[in-house]
Amino acid sequence: MVINYNDNKWTQLLFTLIIAIIGGFIFQMIKLPIPWLLGPMFFVLIFSKIKGIKLYWPSKIRDTAMIIIGYTIGLSFTSSTFIQIGHQLTSMILMTFLLILFTITISIIISKVFKIHYPTVLLGSIPGGL
Repeated sequence: MVINYNDNKWTQLLFTLIIAIIGGFIFQMIKLPIPWLLGPMFFVLIFSKIKGIKLYWPSKIRDTAMIIIGYTIGLSFTSSTFIQIGHQLTSMILMTFLLILFTITISIIISKVFKIHYPTVLLGSIPGGL
């Protein structure tokens, strides 16, 4: 399936926006967490991998959206949030340390078994949220 819209950036932008809105709506309907963020990301990722579909999202819009998302997430932090983090700080540090340790261990094993350059495996194994 090839969608031909003559490489018009405005049409590609509109198509990307429609896909993102549909993704957010579907994630909202099935009650997944933060649907306004994860739904559009998931749907645009899936559609971007379909051959023949060109999506466009200017970097200025992306950067502005990242500022808005960061601000919105930051608004949810209250003093009680920081108190809860303080109560769980030891376990959070321990889990982060274990995550890094397991990532390094698994990366070493994979690089030796499959003979892949270790830094490449390590970078591919580190969780995005870390």
